[in-house]
Amino acid sequence: MAGAKKGARDEPQAVHLRAASGHVIRFTLPLHEAIGQQWRNGELQRVQEDGSEWEGDQYDLDGAYDVAEAAAPAAAEPLPGGPARPADSAPLKAWQDYAVAIKACTQAEAAAANRSVLIAKCTPPEMRPPGA
Repeated sequence: MAGAKKGARDEPQAVHLRAASGHVIRFTLPLHEAIGQQWRNGELQRVQEDGSEWEGDQYDLDGAYDVAEAAAPAAAEPLPGGPARPADSAPLKAWQDYAVAIKACTQAEAAAANRSVLIAKCTPPEMRPPGA
């Protein structure tokens, strides 16, 4: 159709991620595997286009390109009487809930932490890789 405006469905789906340097970068989906891994590891944080905090599940992409669904190692066996430990690539919310459930931190501390910090708090010394 001549003169028709380009609709939202014609636009490539994108996500805005903030690097540790503070720069906000627009990524077109699907993400490159390396970028997706950095996001899952908590090295990149999803933000609004203007850099303001993202509200809600940062990994929810309306099911189109769910980076949290990428092949990941199975979660560790749950501790007796405790919740199951999430996979390292699990969404931030899963790690926040787990950290609070095992009393590794308070709800406020969990809400302020990224996934890599929560994983470190929830990993006993004997399970940490050498040098970590």
